[in-house]
Amino acid sequence: MSERSEQLRDELAGRLERVRGDLTEDQFARLVADVVSTAQRFEEIDARERQRKTPVPGALPVAREPDARL
Repeated sequence: MSERSEQLRDELAGRLERVRGDLTEDQFARLVADVVSTAQRFEEIDARERQRKTPVPGALPVAREPDARL
């Protein structure tokens, strides 16, 4: 596992721990792995779109708002 994957896993596991409920260790580990995989796919998509010079025809524009958490 890459350093970035481990960092992402640790960050997401910490955030998900607060809402873990009654998941077993195995269930929680699978949940974290699924969320990490999804987050990595989104990062890859974002990276590809940043490299794209022209927008995809028919694609909806996405507004980027600052990450504000209370």
